[in-house]
Amino acid sequence: MSERDLWTAVLLLAVEDATFGIGGESGSSRKTKLRMIEETRTFLTTENEDLQIVCDGANLDMMQVIEHMRKRIAEAPTAEELLDGVQKRKIEFNASQRKEQEKRSIPTYTHNGETLTLAEWSERTGLKVSTIHARLGRGWPLAKALSVSVEEAQEEARQEVQSRAYREAQKKTWRRGPPELTITHNGETLTVKEWSWRTGINAATIKTRLRKGMPTEKVLTVGDLRSH
Repeated sequence: MSERDLWTAVLLLAVEDATFGIGGESGSSRKTKLRMIEETRTFLTTENEDLQIVCDGANLDMMQVIEHMRKRIAEAPTAEELLDGVQKRKIEFNASQRKEQEKRSIPTYTHNGETLTLAEWSERTGLKVSTIHARLGRGWPLAKALSVSVEEAQEEARQEVQSRAYREAQKKTWRRGPPELTITHNGETLTVKEWSWRTGINAATIKTRLRKGMPTEKVLTVGDLRSH
């Protein structure tokens, strides 16, 4: 770095302190920082021997520098406002850092190339956090946990309960002895219990109708057939 570059850097540092506030000296009091800003502004806006030395070293005209800085400082915030702004930025930065740290400590889930927390996925999908969490706990794939509506999940659960109950009924039937009587209708052969599940007709009613010799289509007809 040349000598001219060094003097230019010194001048730019003074300009930065005068227009943006004192960034360093973290241990300095507010009163000290205010005094330093005011002194730097005076240094840059009045004729003085030190500024002349800096301007000569940077190969700049001192009077032009002073004129420029007077306009710039007149448009800049006051020293008090500068310090308040620095403090505000520090508070905002610290809050942002804390938020980022908290976010990193919360588990995230990646779907379709996007990584979000459960709370963020909840906001995105409209599903409750507890709902998504419970689905994942039951072993659902993430894509399914985030895409199935509550209504669809309830219908799926209902069908699963019915299927489980049917399988249990089948097990009990086989434990009691040989399979039940079967009925063939519309090319499909099912046991009395299976037709009962299919049509909603009580199994005892189906058996009674069979004993009466009713044709198959009437045996499996829903409703009271006494008038037929």
